[in-house]
Amino acid sequence: GGAVAGCAGGMARAVDALAPARRTVVRMHLQGYKREEIAEMLRWSDARTRNRLYRGLADLRSALLAEGIGTREATA
Repeated sequence: GGAVAGCAGGMARAVDALAPARRTVVRMHLQGYKREEIAEMLRWSDARTRNRLYRGLADLRSALLAEGIGTREATA
């Protein structure tokens, strides 16, 4: 229903608002790519991919919480 559509819209806005270096890796992760696949496709080291993915996901989580999507307990 409308609540699900609102969550999807909030998610899309939150992903769009990520820093460009983090946005690409987070989008790929959300599409189901494994971290190793992302590193290979972007020609990044595993450390760079892991860093940008985890920081990007943390930014995304914060943005979604700010929009009222999700719960603080889910971040533990």
